Amino acid sequence: MFGSGKMLVTAVGLNTQSGQIISTLKIIKQSKSKNQSILQAKLTKLSIQIGYMGILVSIATFFALLIRFLITENENLNDYKYVLQQIIDFIIVSISILVLAIPEGLPLAVTISLAYAVKVYFFYNLFNFFI
Repeated sequence: MFGSGKMLVTAVGLNTQSGQIISTLKIIKQSKSKNQSILQAKLTKLSIQIGYMGILVSIATFFALLIRFLITENENLNDYKYVLQQIIDFIIVSISILVLAIPEGLPLAVTISLAYAVKVYFFYNLFNFFI
C-alpha cells in the first residue's frame, strides 16, 4: 500500500492527551509524597492564594484609609495625638481584614471546589443520560 496524506497537528507535548495523563500522574506522585490527595493539594494551594489576597487587600485598605485621611483632614494634621489615633485605627481595621481572610479562606476553597465538582458531575451525568 502506498499513498499520501495530510495531517493537522493541534497539540504537542504536554498539551496532548498523553501529556495531560503524564501531568496528572506527576501531580498524584507529588501529592502522595506529601501524603495528600489531589483535592487536598489543590485546596491547600487555593487557601494559600486566598491568604495572599487577604494580605494584599489588608495593605491596600490601610493605604486607602491613610490617603483618604491625609486628603480630607488637612486642618487636623498638626494634632499628633489625633493623627496617631487615626493611624492606629487604620492598622486595627487592616489587621481585622487579615484575621478574617485567612481562616475563612479554607471553607471558601472547599465551597468553590465542591460547587465546581457538582457542576462537572451534573453535566457528565446529564450527558450520559441522553446517550
